[in-house]
Amino acid sequence: LKSCGCYRSRISHPSVSTKKKKMTVPYVPVPSEQAEYNDMPRLSFSVRSEGSVNSTNSAPVRGSAIGRAITTLGSIADPGSGMDTNPVAAVLRGAPAPLAVEPEERLQELISSGTSRREALRQVTRENMNAEAQLGVVESIEAGALPIAWSCGVCCGAACLVFFFTLIITCLAVAICTILMNLVGFGISLFFAVSGCDKQVELRQWLLLIQAVCIAEGCLSSFFKSRSLAFRERFPVLSSTVSVLYTFFAGAFRACWCLHAQALVTSVAKEDGCAAWLPRFMGVFASVLLLQTLVVVPVMSLCMHFVQWAAAHGHLSTRRGAKTGTLENMKSFTYSPDAFAASDDPNDMRPQDLCPVCLEFYSQEPEKAIVQTPCSPRPHLMHRECLGKWLQMSHFCPICRGDLEDAQDTAV
Repeated sequence: LKSCGCYRSRISHPSVSTKKKKMTVPYVPVPSEQAEYNDMPRLSFSVRSEGSVNSTNSAPVRGSAIGRAITTLGSIADPGSGMDTNPVAAVLRGAPAPLAVEPEERLQELISSGTSRREALRQVTRENMNAEAQLGVVESIEAGALPIAWSCGVCCGAACLVFFFTLIITCLAVAICTILMNLVGFGISLFFAVSGCDKQVELRQWLLLIQAVCIAEGCLSSFFKSRSLAFRERFPVLSSTVSVLYTFFAGAFRACWCLHAQALVTSVAKEDGCAAWLPRFMGVFASVLLLQTLVVVPVMSLCMHFVQWAAAHGHLSTRRGAKTGTLENMKSFTYSPDAFAASDDPNDMRPQDLCPVCLEFYSQEPEKAIVQTPCSPRPHLMHRECLGKWLQMSHFCPICRGDLEDAQDTAV
Protein backbone atom coordinates (compact mmCIF):
# COMPACT_ATOMS: atom_id res chain seq x y z
CA LEU A 1 0.00 0.00 0.00
CA LYS A 2 2.86 2.36 0.75
CA SER A 3 4.57 1.61 -2.52
CA CYS A 4 1.45 2.36 -4.62
CA GLY A 5 0.60 5.50 -2.64
CA CYS A 6 -2.76 4.20 -1.39
CA TYR A 7 -1.78 4.08 2.24
CA ARG A 8 -2.02 7.15 4.40
CA SER A 9 -1.00 7.18 7.97
CA ARG A 10 -3.32 8.66 10.56
CA ILE A 11 -2.32 9.96 13.94
CA SER A 12 -5.04 9.59 16.47
CA HIS A 13 -5.23 12.12 19.21
CA PRO A 14 -8.09 12.50 21.63
CA SER A 15 -8.15 16.32 21.41
CA VAL A 16 -7.43 16.80 17.72
CA SER A 17 -9.99 16.06 15.04
CA THR A 18 -8.60 14.51 11.89
CA LYS A 19 -11.69 15.35 9.86
CA LYS A 20 -10.83 17.87 7.15
CA LYS A 21 -13.05 20.89 6.60
CA LYS A 22 -14.89 20.87 3.28
CA MET A 23 -13.84 23.70 0.96
CA THR A 24 -16.22 25.29 -1.57
CA VAL A 25 -14.49 25.95 -4.87
CA PRO A 26 -16.33 27.91 -7.61
CA TYR A 27 -17.02 25.82 -10.64
CA VAL A 28 -15.46 27.07 -13.85
CA PRO A 29 -17.12 25.55 -16.93
CA VAL A 30 -15.08 24.35 -19.85
CA PRO A 31 -15.60 26.06 -23.27
CA SER A 32 -17.90 23.31 -24.53
CA GLU A 33 -20.15 23.60 -21.48
CA GLN A 34 -20.15 27.40 -21.77
CA ALA A 35 -21.24 27.17 -25.41
CA GLU A 36 -23.98 24.72 -24.44
CA TYR A 37 -25.11 27.14 -21.70
CA ASN A 38 -25.22 30.06 -24.15
CA ASP A 39 -27.44 28.03 -26.49
CA MET A 40 -29.93 27.24 -23.71
CA PRO A 41 -33.29 29.12 -23.77
CA ARG A 42 -33.38 32.22 -21.63
CA LEU A 43 -36.14 33.45 -19.35
CA SER A 44 -37.73 36.74 -20.40
CA PHE A 45 -39.24 38.93 -17.69
CA SER A 46 -42.55 40.59 -18.50
CA VAL A 47 -44.56 42.76 -16.12
CA ARG A 48 -48.04 41.26 -15.93
CA SER A 49 -50.83 41.39 -13.44
CA GLU A 50 -50.21 37.69 -12.58
CA GLY A 51 -46.47 38.29 -12.12
CA SER A 52 -45.56 35.28 -14.25
CA VAL A 53 -42.12 34.58 -15.69
CA ASN A 54 -42.18 32.69 -18.97
CA SER A 55 -39.48 31.26 -21.17
CA THR A 56 -39.06 32.65 -24.64
CA ASN A 57 -39.75 29.24 -26.18
CA SER A 58 -40.92 26.95 -23.42
CA ALA A 59 -43.65 26.42 -20.87
CA PRO A 60 -43.69 28.28 -17.52
CA VAL A 61 -40.67 27.47 -15.41
CA ARG A 62 -41.29 25.42 -12.29
CA GLY A 63 -38.31 25.47 -9.93
CA SER A 64 -37.67 25.55 -6.28
CA ALA A 65 -39.68 27.79 -3.97
CA ILE A 66 -36.77 30.18 -3.59
CA GLY A 67 -36.19 30.27 -7.32
CA ARG A 68 -39.85 30.96 -8.12
CA ALA A 69 -39.97 33.72 -5.50
CA ILE A 70 -36.85 35.41 -6.85
CA THR A 71 -37.89 35.16 -10.50
CA THR A 72 -41.38 36.43 -9.69
CA LEU A 73 -40.02 39.49 -7.87
CA GLY A 74 -37.71 40.44 -10.72
CA SER A 75 -34.79 39.45 -12.89
CA ILE A 76 -31.23 40.43 -13.60
CA ALA A 77 -29.91 40.69 -17.13
CA ASP A 78 -27.26 38.28 -18.28
CA PRO A 79 -24.02 40.31 -18.50
CA GLY A 80 -22.74 38.07 -21.26
CA SER A 81 -25.81 38.43 -23.45
CA GLY A 82 -24.86 41.91 -24.69
CA MET A 83 -28.12 43.50 -23.52
CA ASP A 84 -28.72 46.42 -21.16
CA THR A 85 -28.56 45.49 -17.49
CA ASN A 86 -30.90 48.35 -16.59
CA PRO A 87 -34.50 47.22 -17.26
CA VAL A 88 -35.94 50.71 -16.78
CA ALA A 89 -33.63 52.23 -19.40
CA ALA A 90 -34.48 49.41 -21.79
CA VAL A 91 -38.22 49.95 -21.40
CA LEU A 92 -37.90 53.73 -21.78
CA ARG A 93 -35.99 53.28 -25.04
CA GLY A 94 -38.66 50.92 -26.31
CA ALA A 95 -36.26 47.97 -26.30
CA PRO A 96 -37.48 44.49 -25.32
CA ALA A 97 -37.34 43.48 -21.70
CA PRO A 98 -33.88 42.19 -20.65
CA LEU A 99 -33.33 38.46 -20.45
CA ALA A 100 -33.42 36.84 -17.05
CA VAL A 101 -30.73 34.49 -15.79
CA GLU A 102 -31.31 31.25 -13.97
CA PRO A 103 -32.92 31.83 -10.56
CA GLU A 104 -30.07 30.37 -8.56
CA GLU A 105 -27.23 31.88 -10.60
CA ARG A 106 -27.15 35.29 -8.88
CA LEU A 107 -27.58 33.57 -5.55
CA GLN A 108 -24.64 31.24 -6.20
CA GLU A 109 -22.55 34.18 -7.36
CA LEU A 110 -23.10 36.00 -4.07
CA ILE A 111 -22.46 32.85 -2.04
CA SER A 112 -19.23 32.22 -3.96
CA SER A 113 -18.06 35.75 -3.16
CA GLY A 114 -18.24 34.98 0.56
CA THR A 115 -21.77 36.18 1.38
CA SER A 116 -23.87 33.95 3.57
CA ARG A 117 -26.88 32.29 1.99
CA ARG A 118 -29.27 34.29 4.20
CA GLU A 119 -27.73 37.64 3.22
CA ALA A 120 -27.52 36.57 -0.43
CA LEU A 121 -31.23 35.80 -0.47
CA ARG A 122 -31.98 39.18 1.09
CA GLN A 123 -29.80 41.06 -1.41
CA VAL A 124 -31.24 39.27 -4.43
CA THR A 125 -34.77 39.85 -3.19
CA ARG A 126 -34.04 43.56 -2.58
CA GLU A 127 -32.53 43.99 -6.05
CA ASN A 128 -35.47 42.30 -7.74
CA MET A 129 -38.00 44.27 -5.71
CA ASN A 130 -36.33 47.53 -6.76
CA ALA A 131 -36.37 46.45 -10.39
CA GLU A 132 -40.03 45.48 -10.09
CA ALA A 133 -40.93 48.83 -8.52
CA GLN A 134 -39.07 50.77 -11.21
CA LEU A 135 -40.72 48.84 -14.01
CA GLY A 136 -44.11 49.31 -12.35
CA VAL A 137 -43.62 53.08 -12.21
CA VAL A 138 -42.52 53.18 -15.85
CA GLU A 139 -45.52 51.13 -16.95
CA SER A 140 -47.88 53.29 -14.86
CA ILE A 141 -46.53 56.47 -16.45
CA GLU A 142 -46.86 55.01 -19.95
CA ALA A 143 -50.39 53.78 -19.23
CA GLY A 144 -51.47 57.13 -17.76
CA ALA A 145 -52.17 55.75 -14.29
CA LEU A 146 -50.01 58.51 -12.83
CA PRO A 147 -51.01 61.83 -14.51
CA ILE A 148 -47.61 63.44 -14.12
CA ALA A 149 -48.31 66.21 -16.63
CA TRP A 150 -51.61 67.10 -14.96
CA SER A 151 -50.00 67.14 -11.51
CA CYS A 152 -47.15 69.33 -12.72
CA GLY A 153 -49.63 71.68 -14.37
CA VAL A 154 -51.65 71.99 -11.16
CA CYS A 155 -48.51 72.68 -9.12
CA CYS A 156 -47.26 75.29 -11.60
CA GLY A 157 -50.67 76.94 -11.73
CA ALA A 158 -50.90 77.11 -7.94
CA ALA A 159 -47.38 78.56 -7.75
CA CYS A 160 -48.26 81.18 -10.37
CA LEU A 161 -51.42 82.15 -8.49
CA VAL A 162 -49.53 82.47 -5.21
CA PHE A 163 -46.85 84.56 -6.91
CA PHE A 164 -49.46 86.77 -8.60
CA PHE A 165 -51.42 87.47 -5.41
CA THR A 166 -48.20 88.05 -3.47
CA LEU A 167 -47.07 90.52 -6.12
CA ILE A 168 -50.41 92.35 -6.04
CA ILE A 169 -50.36 92.60 -2.23
CA THR A 170 -46.76 93.83 -2.32
CA CYS A 171 -47.60 96.46 -4.93
CA LEU A 172 -50.56 97.71 -2.90
CA ALA A 173 -48.42 97.90 0.25
CA VAL A 174 -45.67 99.81 -1.57
CA ALA A 175 -48.21 102.20 -3.11
CA ILE A 176 -49.72 102.95 0.30
CA CYS A 177 -46.26 103.49 1.80
CA THR A 178 -45.37 105.85 -1.05
CA ILE A 179 -48.50 107.93 -0.49
CA LEU A 180 -47.83 108.17 3.24
CA MET A 181 -44.18 109.10 2.72
CA ASN A 182 -45.15 111.76 0.18
CA LEU A 183 -47.48 113.29 2.74
CA VAL A 184 -44.73 113.14 5.36
CA GLY A 185 -42.34 114.75 2.85
CA PHE A 186 -44.71 117.67 2.32
CA GLY A 187 -44.96 118.04 6.08
CA ILE A 188 -41.17 118.06 6.38
CA SER A 189 -40.84 120.74 3.72
CA LEU A 190 -43.46 122.83 5.49
CA PHE A 191 -41.62 122.35 8.78
CA PHE A 192 -38.31 123.54 7.32
CA ALA A 193 -40.03 126.52 5.69
CA VAL A 194 -41.62 127.59 8.98
CA SER A 195 -38.78 126.80 11.39
CA GLY A 196 -36.02 128.39 9.29
CA CYS A 197 -33.63 125.45 9.76
CA ASP A 198 -30.49 125.79 7.62
CA LYS A 199 -29.11 122.24 7.95
CA GLN A 200 -28.89 119.65 5.13
CA VAL A 201 -29.67 122.22 2.44
CA GLU A 202 -28.85 119.95 -0.52
CA LEU A 203 -31.14 117.15 0.66
CA ARG A 204 -33.94 119.63 1.29
CA GLN A 205 -33.57 121.05 -2.22
CA TRP A 206 -33.66 117.55 -3.70
CA LEU A 207 -36.81 116.78 -1.73
CA LEU A 208 -38.47 119.98 -2.95
CA LEU A 209 -37.57 119.05 -6.54
CA ILE A 210 -39.40 115.71 -6.48
CA GLN A 211 -42.39 117.32 -4.77
CA ALA A 212 -42.62 120.05 -7.40
CA VAL A 213 -42.35 117.46 -10.18
CA CYS A 214 -45.13 115.37 -8.60
CA ILE A 215 -47.47 118.38 -8.41
CA ALA A 216 -46.72 119.45 -11.99
CA GLU A 217 -47.11 115.89 -13.26
CA GLY A 218 -50.50 115.53 -11.59
CA CYS A 219 -51.80 118.79 -13.04
CA LEU A 220 -50.55 118.05 -16.55
CA SER A 221 -51.86 114.50 -16.43
CA SER A 222 -55.35 115.68 -15.45
CA PHE A 223 -55.30 118.35 -18.16
CA PHE A 224 -54.29 116.00 -20.97
CA LYS A 225 -56.57 113.17 -19.86
CA SER A 226 -59.57 115.48 -20.10
CA ARG A 227 -58.68 116.17 -23.74
CA SER A 228 -57.07 112.89 -24.70
CA LEU A 229 -60.27 111.36 -26.11
CA ALA A 230 -60.59 113.81 -29.00
CA PHE A 231 -56.84 113.89 -29.50
CA ARG A 232 -56.66 110.09 -29.59
CA GLU A 233 -59.48 109.97 -32.12
CA ARG A 234 -57.85 112.49 -34.45
CA PHE A 235 -54.21 111.38 -34.05
CA PRO A 236 -54.15 107.77 -32.83
CA VAL A 237 -50.50 107.06 -33.71
CA LEU A 238 -49.19 110.33 -32.31
CA SER A 239 -51.25 109.87 -29.14
CA SER A 240 -49.81 106.40 -28.53
CA THR A 241 -46.27 107.63 -29.20
CA VAL A 242 -46.61 110.55 -26.80
CA SER A 243 -48.04 108.28 -24.11
CA VAL A 244 -45.17 105.80 -24.40
CA LEU A 245 -42.51 108.53 -24.39
CA TYR A 246 -44.10 110.26 -21.41
CA THR A 247 -44.21 107.02 -19.41
CA PHE A 248 -40.59 106.24 -20.26
CA PHE A 249 -39.14 109.65 -19.40
CA ALA A 250 -41.23 109.99 -16.23
CA GLY A 251 -40.00 106.62 -14.99
CA ALA A 252 -36.40 107.40 -15.96
CA PHE A 253 -36.51 110.71 -14.11
CA ARG A 254 -37.85 109.11 -10.93
CA ALA A 255 -35.26 106.34 -11.08
CA CYS A 256 -32.42 108.84 -11.54
CA TRP A 257 -33.76 110.96 -8.69
CA CYS A 258 -33.84 107.95 -6.36
CA LEU A 259 -30.29 106.90 -7.26
CA HIS A 260 -28.94 110.43 -6.81
CA ALA A 261 -30.76 110.78 -3.49
CA GLN A 262 -29.17 107.55 -2.27
CA ALA A 263 -25.76 108.86 -3.33
CA LEU A 264 -26.37 112.11 -1.43
CA VAL A 265 -27.42 110.22 1.69
CA THR A 266 -24.24 108.14 1.69
CA SER A 267 -21.94 111.11 1.01
CA VAL A 268 -23.54 113.80 3.15
CA ALA A 269 -21.87 114.66 6.43
CA LYS A 270 -23.71 113.89 9.63
CA GLU A 271 -24.97 117.04 11.28
CA ASP A 272 -26.60 117.57 14.60
CA GLY A 273 -29.52 119.85 15.09
CA CYS A 274 -32.90 120.30 13.42
CA ALA A 275 -32.14 118.15 10.31
CA ALA A 276 -30.23 115.26 11.85
CA TRP A 277 -32.97 112.76 10.90
CA LEU A 278 -33.39 113.98 7.30
CA PRO A 279 -30.74 111.67 5.68
CA ARG A 280 -32.41 108.60 7.18
CA PHE A 281 -35.82 109.68 5.90
CA MET A 282 -34.45 110.46 2.44
CA GLY A 283 -32.80 107.03 2.22
CA VAL A 284 -36.05 105.21 3.04
CA PHE A 285 -38.12 107.51 0.82
CA ALA A 286 -35.79 107.04 -2.16
CA SER A 287 -35.84 103.24 -1.74
CA VAL A 288 -39.64 103.07 -1.57
CA LEU A 289 -40.04 105.44 -4.53
CA LEU A 290 -37.57 103.42 -6.61
CA LEU A 291 -39.46 100.22 -5.83
CA GLN A 292 -42.70 101.89 -6.86
CA THR A 293 -41.17 103.16 -10.12
CA LEU A 294 -39.60 99.87 -11.19
CA VAL A 295 -42.17 97.35 -9.92
CA VAL A 296 -45.47 98.85 -8.81
CA VAL A 297 -46.13 101.19 -11.74
CA PRO A 298 -45.53 98.57 -14.50
CA VAL A 299 -47.52 95.87 -12.69
CA MET A 300 -50.48 98.12 -11.90
CA SER A 301 -50.45 99.52 -15.43
CA LEU A 302 -50.65 96.02 -16.90
CA CYS A 303 -53.44 95.09 -14.49
CA MET A 304 -55.43 98.21 -15.40
CA HIS A 305 -55.03 97.53 -19.12
CA PHE A 306 -56.22 93.97 -18.57
CA VAL A 307 -59.25 95.14 -16.57
CA GLN A 308 -60.13 97.72 -19.22
CA TRP A 309 -59.84 95.10 -21.96
CA ALA A 310 -62.05 92.68 -20.01
CA ALA A 311 -64.60 95.41 -19.34
CA ALA A 312 -64.66 96.52 -22.98
CA HIS A 313 -65.25 92.94 -24.17
CA GLY A 314 -67.94 92.18 -21.60
CA HIS A 315 -65.95 89.66 -19.55
CA LEU A 316 -66.66 91.38 -16.22
CA SER A 317 -69.84 91.03 -14.25
CA THR A 318 -70.57 92.78 -10.95
CA ARG A 319 -73.46 93.11 -8.53
CA ARG A 320 -74.23 96.48 -10.06
CA GLY A 321 -75.06 94.82 -13.36
CA ALA A 322 -78.52 95.17 -14.86
CA LYS A 323 -81.13 92.51 -14.26
CA THR A 324 -82.14 90.07 -16.95
CA GLY A 325 -84.43 91.54 -19.60
CA THR A 326 -83.29 95.16 -19.28
CA LEU A 327 -81.71 95.24 -22.73
CA GLU A 328 -84.51 93.23 -24.36
CA ASN A 329 -87.14 95.74 -23.21
CA MET A 330 -85.42 98.67 -24.95
CA LYS A 331 -86.42 99.89 -28.38
CA SER A 332 -84.13 98.47 -31.08
CA PHE A 333 -83.76 99.34 -34.76
CA THR A 334 -81.19 99.30 -37.56
CA TYR A 335 -79.33 102.19 -39.14
CA SER A 336 -81.23 104.61 -41.33
CA PRO A 337 -79.68 107.85 -42.67
CA ASP A 338 -82.91 109.76 -42.05
CA ALA A 339 -82.79 109.06 -38.31
CA PHE A 340 -79.50 110.86 -37.72
CA ALA A 341 -78.26 114.41 -38.09
CA ALA A 342 -76.26 115.52 -41.09
CA SER A 343 -72.58 115.97 -40.40
CA ASP A 344 -72.44 119.33 -42.23
CA ASP A 345 -75.45 120.88 -40.48
CA PRO A 346 -74.69 122.16 -36.95
CA ASN A 347 -78.35 123.16 -36.41
CA ASP A 348 -79.67 119.63 -36.95
CA MET A 349 -81.03 118.44 -33.58
CA ARG A 350 -81.31 114.78 -34.53
CA PRO A 351 -78.92 112.26 -32.89
CA GLN A 352 -75.37 112.12 -34.14
CA ASP A 353 -74.17 109.28 -36.33
CA LEU A 354 -71.69 108.05 -33.72
CA CYS A 355 -71.86 105.41 -31.00
CA PRO A 356 -70.75 107.08 -27.74
CA VAL A 357 -69.33 103.80 -26.38
CA CYS A 358 -67.14 102.41 -29.19
CA LEU A 359 -66.82 105.77 -31.03
CA GLU A 360 -67.65 104.18 -34.38
CA PHE A 361 -70.08 105.57 -36.93
CA TYR A 362 -73.34 103.71 -37.31
CA SER A 363 -73.01 104.03 -41.07
CA GLN A 364 -69.81 101.96 -41.05
CA GLU A 365 -71.72 98.84 -40.02
CA PRO A 366 -75.39 99.51 -40.78
CA GLU A 367 -76.39 95.91 -40.04
CA LYS A 368 -75.61 96.33 -36.34
CA ALA A 369 -78.62 96.82 -34.09
CA ILE A 370 -79.05 100.20 -32.36
CA VAL A 371 -80.93 100.61 -29.08
CA GLN A 372 -82.62 103.64 -27.55
CA THR A 373 -82.33 104.08 -23.79
CA PRO A 374 -85.37 105.16 -21.72
CA CYS A 375 -83.46 108.13 -20.29
CA SER A 376 -85.28 111.40 -19.74
CA PRO A 377 -85.67 114.11 -20.84
CA ARG A 378 -83.76 112.90 -23.89
CA PRO A 379 -83.00 109.26 -24.76
CA HIS A 380 -79.60 108.12 -25.98
CA LEU A 381 -78.63 105.88 -28.88
CA MET A 382 -75.81 103.36 -29.01
CA HIS A 383 -74.97 99.96 -30.40
CA ARG A 384 -76.93 97.13 -28.80
CA GLU A 385 -73.74 95.11 -28.45
CA CYS A 386 -71.90 97.95 -26.70
CA LEU A 387 -74.74 98.61 -24.27
CA GLY A 388 -75.08 94.89 -23.55
CA LYS A 389 -71.46 94.69 -22.43
CA TRP A 390 -71.88 97.80 -20.33
CA LEU A 391 -75.00 96.44 -18.59
CA GLN A 392 -72.99 93.48 -17.33
CA MET A 393 -71.12 95.89 -15.04
CA SER A 394 -73.67 98.60 -14.30
CA HIS A 395 -77.39 99.29 -14.71
CA PHE A 396 -76.77 103.03 -15.08
CA CYS A 397 -76.64 104.80 -18.44
CA PRO A 398 -73.04 105.35 -19.61
CA ILE A 399 -73.96 108.84 -20.89
CA CYS A 400 -76.13 110.51 -18.23
CA ARG A 401 -75.67 108.05 -15.34
CA GLY A 402 -79.43 107.58 -15.12
CA ASP A 403 -80.86 104.37 -13.69
CA LEU A 404 -82.03 102.37 -16.70
CA GLU A 405 -84.05 99.91 -14.62
CA ASP A 406 -86.01 102.66 -12.84
CA ALA A 407 -86.51 104.49 -16.13
CA GLN A 408 -87.98 101.35 -17.68
CA ASP A 409 -90.29 100.78 -14.72
CA THR A 410 -91.44 104.40 -14.90
CA ALA A 411 -92.09 104.13 -18.63
CA VAL A 412 -94.11 100.95 -18.13
